[in-house]
Amino acid sequence: MEDELSTLSAVKPSNSVKFRKPHSAVHAIVVGNDTSDDGSITDDDARAAVQDYKYKEAPENQIPLLDAPCIPGHIISPNAQTLAILGVSKFRYLEEVCAAEIAVAGIRVSPTTSSRSRATTFNSLSLISLAGQTRLPAVQRHVNLPRDSQIMDPVFSFDSRYLAFLLYSTICSDAATESVTHPILLYVIDCEDPELQLIRISNHPVSHIFNDSFSWTKGHELLFRTPLPGRGPAPSRPTCPPGPIVLETGFGHDVKRRAGGERTYQDLLKDSFDCALFEYYCTVQLLSCSLTGANVFLPLSGVIRSCTPSPDDRFLLVKVIHRPFSYFVQYGRFPTTISVYKFDDDALPLVREIVDLDLADSIPVSFDSCRVGPRNVTWRKDTGATLMWVEAQDEGDPKCIPSDDVRDVVWMLPEPFTKPPAVVHSLSFRFNKIYFASGYSLISERWVKTRQRNIWMVKYSDDEYVSNVHRIWTGSYEDRYNDPGEPQLRNRLLYSIVDPDSNHVKLLFAGDGATPTGDEPFVREMDLETLQYKTIWSSAPDLFESALSVLPDNRILIRRESLKQPPELFIIDPSSSSPDEVQITTVPHPCPSMLNVHSELVHYKRADGVQLSGYLYLPPGYSKENGRPLPTVLWAYPREFKSMETASQTIGSPHTFPLDGRPSMFFLLEGYAVLDRMTMPIVGEDNREPNDTYIEQLVANAAAAIDHLVSIGVTDRDRVGVGGHSYGAFMTANLLAHSDLFAAGVARSGAYNRTLTPNGFQREERTLWQAPDVYARMSPYMAADRIRTPLLLIHGQSDNNTGTYPMQSERMFAALKGHGKAPARFVCLPGESHHYKSRESCAHVLWETTRWFSKYVKHKNDSKHTRSKSEFIYMY
Repeated sequence: MEDELSTLSAVKPSNSVKFRKPHSAVHAIVVGNDTSDDGSITDDDARAAVQDYKYKEAPENQIPLLDAPCIPGHIISPNAQTLAILGVSKFRYLEEVCAAEIAVAGIRVSPTTSSRSRATTFNSLSLISLAGQTRLPAVQRHVNLPRDSQIMDPVFSFDSRYLAFLLYSTICSDAATESVTHPILLYVIDCEDPELQLIRISNHPVSHIFNDSFSWTKGHELLFRTPLPGRGPAPSRPTCPPGPIVLETGFGHDVKRRAGGERTYQDLLKDSFDCALFEYYCTVQLLSCSLTGANVFLPLSGVIRSCTPSPDDRFLLVKVIHRPFSYFVQYGRFPTTISVYKFDDDALPLVREIVDLDLADSIPVSFDSCRVGPRNVTWRKDTGATLMWVEAQDEGDPKCIPSDDVRDVVWMLPEPFTKPPAVVHSLSFRFNKIYFASGYSLISERWVKTRQRNIWMVKYSDDEYVSNVHRIWTGSYEDRYNDPGEPQLRNRLLYSIVDPDSNHVKLLFAGDGATPTGDEPFVREMDLETLQYKTIWSSAPDLFESALSVLPDNRILIRRESLKQPPELFIIDPSSSSPDEVQITTVPHPCPSMLNVHSELVHYKRADGVQLSGYLYLPPGYSKENGRPLPTVLWAYPREFKSMETASQTIGSPHTFPLDGRPSMFFLLEGYAVLDRMTMPIVGEDNREPNDTYIEQLVANAAAAIDHLVSIGVTDRDRVGVGGHSYGAFMTANLLAHSDLFAAGVARSGAYNRTLTPNGFQREERTLWQAPDVYARMSPYMAADRIRTPLLLIHGQSDNNTGTYPMQSERMFAALKGHGKAPARFVCLPGESHHYKSRESCAHVLWETTRWFSKYVKHKNDSKHTRSKSEFIYMY
């Protein structure tokens, strides 16, 4: 899905950024018809591709914000008594971003690590004890990691005693093999060790390709997957192909079943050589390791997607991908065998094959569709060894209307796995989630088409079969104002308390607490007998506080932030009338020059009555009462809704810390007002589809925002720019094509020609052939001849996001250049994917956007403006 996440977050700490001159092959690629005032071509105003165009440094006043450290991450132990603080890596070296990678079946693999090439990493680790914590401030114990180390996937053991993680570091080089020259290894720390020494569990490289590359047993063993030992070098592409590539829709009577389109996925298998590469890098051997370093190769190998021990450590649930593969879908749809093996037997005998799933290459184009056969196969977490899974009763096709109104059935199969499975619950919608507790479960179902959601409580009898089912919540999952929140967990089970007076069991829920004035997160008790809620804690009105965990002593670990204070962690006692709290972390402001930024939540109405909102930020030192109207940037991302009521709800809080990497904040340092997180609802009520009137609603949203900002004296109507990332870029191009509201636009990593995503996009479920007029009308590429406003296009050269091929920006720029009705510029960032990770790319993007808006928005029609020196600084 085309999503808008921050593009200024990634994988190397700012204090370790090394600036080195890249090879010419990784210079920024820039083309444009943006010329200097006298029409001459300069190094900065390229009419055609400039071969040696080099990366530019960000404007000087933006560098502190660019290099500001990321807010630390965290994970909490299962018993909620230990907190791990994780240093978030911000940038990756350009050489890493541009390194060779193997793209197969929807994944990208580094040939040197034999693992995913773009995994999320952390650069530091420390522990804080939460048990009885009363000291101020709390003591952090730091893990001594080797310099330039990257850690991935930290996971606590079941009893919270140990923390395991993957380590990529120079100290792992002694475990290099012929086929894995830069191995990723599995390490553990003992949380009770005062020194927190690193314990290497194995010298065998970890295959970190699929999710959950290792798992704990309750007996403190670790299971992980290693590249097949002795596999030799990777296969080489034959100089002469063995034959043609042949694709076929189906075979005989099977043609109808195989009918079905797929979203525009990238990095798919293309030929038999790609299939060989996929098997080479993804075929693994299963290992069991103890904390003493004993390694045992288990007699199980193949393209193992996951391997999960049962709660009693006696069985393994194993999912193995096998041929035939597909050139149309990603690996998650490949044929998969799901089996149970006996883990307490050294021979690992097969107990039962649960299912051998067929290739799922014909799932209908709908968010309410699913594959045929068992899915979401997992262990029931509150018993020793009981399997649960879900299976569609409508062939996975929402167009099929079951006579008994049952879409999905949840099944259960206890050991010894020989009896027929028992029905846990029949669902009218699609299965969504399941939460486990001792003797009962919560099952969530939802239907995307109507946005409806139900939560059911299932009670089990002593023989582990279902004794009672009743619904505890129903409503629209779009309705944020009435959302019940998410159940809280303890030791991986639902956290419940027993009321001493009524003897009723109560569950704890934590939610966003959305209100018309912004989010006010809460923790509530829900009485499972009366289904009544009671709020036991909520965020302070002038802060943004969110609950992270309810501790064993019923105090709450919260995250607190404000406009001027970055997120910090506190322990508070909700039952105390006095402000009894313990500060757990202290985070200095990452960019003091932004301390005086003003923020406020603004509300305004669209012409049809839909209530809109956004967060208005004003530059440091600016006063609405005394200042002149400002040049303004609108940064947004459209979202679809099924009702005007839910579309009118406020999203977010005016008290959140704004310097979390969002790109719009940099404009404040250039003197712009910024309307960020502005709501851009596209509504389709009843049987109408939102996108049938996408253009009209999009323009109405933007016009309402500008009218309001002008009416309160903040914005100069003639100097408004618009920008967005991914689907926000698509929005930007459409606004320039269908309105004259803006002076310029910046579109990053977008898709502009919807005929190139013919089987649906974003929340659109209809295909190009079902709604050709909608696809054509929504495509700004088709309206390129109408764009007369300057447009800057930016794209990562290796974008692998669904639908946003780099070709989308290339073709859009070619169309704009061909018509020649407006200045346009296209910047292609070598090695970058959908979100930009290297500091060089992030700095260059800031230089480009600042320069673009400075010329066409801030100094629009100002012939006397001379560009600042910072606009021409080279990084090298």
